[in-house]
Amino acid sequence: QEMYWTITEIIRETNLMQRSKIIKHFIKIAKCCKDMKNFNSMFAIISGLDHKTVQRLQATWERVPDKYKKIFEELKLLLDISRNMSVYRNLLRNDLIAPPIIPMFPVCMKDLTFIHLGNQTQDNNLINFEKLRMISKEIRYIVNMSSSPYDISNMFDSPTSHSQIFAGFGHQPTTDSFATIRKHQTGMRLSIVANAKRIYDEALMVKKVKTYLNNAEIIEDEDRLFELANQCEPGKEIKF
Repeated sequence: QEMYWTITEIIRETNLMQRSKIIKHFIKIAKCCKDMKNFNSMFAIISGLDHKTVQRLQATWERVPDKYKKIFEELKLLLDISRNMSVYRNLLRNDLIAPPIIPMFPVCMKDLTFIHLGNQTQDNNLINFEKLRMISKEIRYIVNMSSSPYDISNMFDSPTSHSQIFAGFGHQPTTDSFATIRKHQTGMRLSIVANAKRIYDEALMVKKVKTYLNNAEIIEDEDRLFELANQCEPGKEIKF
């Protein structure tokens, strides 16, 4: 559904310049997803940007900065299906890519389906434990990707996490007067105020995002998508 969300947001924008900015923004989101090791969302967004109805918007793409077109092409390389998606698989095996990781769900399903359909469940009326071991190994591999908590607040060396912020209050000496704190810990108080504001801003953003998602209309009908894309930039017919 993330793929169709990407497509819908782009082709529902009638203004050419604004539409190019939306494409640029989605490329930035996809890059951010990759950096956060959320490969599933990256896959969905890149697939949406590479969809026929979006790719046909030539005038729109011409206004996307070359810098972001290059990023888009680099991200597309991760989705190269040749050699059983070796580029993506090699990236996951890289020692620098540590959990938590959100893998591409279609690839996980493909691997499990391949193991299931490619091996008999029973062999000479006996349970094929080798098949079960292969499935178990694949599931452990996927589960291991989520063996660490997905703490977004610390992924880009961002300010202290919420729990650490509030834990700081508990370490203040109870005998300190307000005047002493004001005199000697002004910097700390300013930091706490700044962090409190950040928490408020994040909570407000979460509320806005939830409201947006609840009201979002995602178009999945291919004919309707083409119709909207053709309204943006009339051109030759696309065969689905």
